[in-house]
This record gives sequence, C-alpha cells and structure tokens, in this order.
Amino acid sequence: MSIITDAIDHHESRNAECIHAIRQAAYGQEAAILGIRMFPPLAESASQIRESSDEFAGAWIDKRLAGVVSYSKGDSSKGCLITSLVVDPTCQRLGVGSALISAAVLKMGNKPISVSTAARNGPALALFAKFEFVEVGRRMVEPEKLELVDLLRK
Repeated sequence: MSIITDAIDHHESRNAECIHAIRQAAYGQEAAILGIRMFPPLAESASQIRESSDEFAGAWIDKRLAGVVSYSKGDSSKGCLITSLVVDPTCQRLGVGSALISAAVLKMGNKPISVSTAARNGPALALFAKFEFVEVGRRMVEPEKLELVDLLRK
C-alpha cells in the first residue's frame, strides 16, 4: 500500500464534497471521543470549503481520498497555520496523517507552522510531536469548554 499526497482543488464542487464527507466522518468521530455535541468543524458546509482561501492537500490510497490537510500560508513573518487535518476513520493508523503533515511541512518550507487540537486528542498530539511541534499555550473554547492546545513548529 502506498500513500500519494498532492494538492487538491477544493474550489471544484466534487472535490469539496469529498473533503466535506471526510471531515464529517473524522470530526464526528472526534466529537464522540471528546464527548461534545457542539463541534464547530461539523457545521462547515461543502460550499464553505469550496469558497475557502486556504490551500488543500489530499492523501490517496489506491486512488481513494483518505485524508486532507488545509492550511493558510499567511505572511512571511507570521508563518503558516494548519487549519484542518482529517483522516477518514477507515484509513486511520496507516500513515495518512503523517503523509499529510509531511506534505504541508514541505510546502511551507522553513516558515513556522502553528496548529491547535483538543487537549484530550492524544493521537493528534502524538502525531504533531513526531514532527517537532511543541506546546505554546492552552485555551478554553465555548460553548462546551473544550480545552485546546496551541502547537508550534519552528
């Protein structure tokens, strides 16, 4: 099994629908694990994905989209922000998340990269640590008082 990563044109309707489907499955799983009902990423529509100014990269296994990362390059002084990293639940633990982070890091070059994830999302924290992201802060978000960890890779 090989994982192929490449840019994905999220402005194309069919691609936006595929991204949306993977996000719904992955974020639905995460919300259930975290025990929360109001999870903002689940409210995003395919139309919003299509209209996003972020850049997107996909990971494919056997010509099937298995995961997606989106990021904002920002200006050169502030670095980049990973806005979303999702892996289809049926493709987890196969290296898809690692392939997507590698692709994003390569695309962003030497710029600092930031990302946030739930403090209780152990697998995501471990994955980002593998790529030398370090904790730079914590914050609570409403309405369910979800603790987020802010991470940075210099």
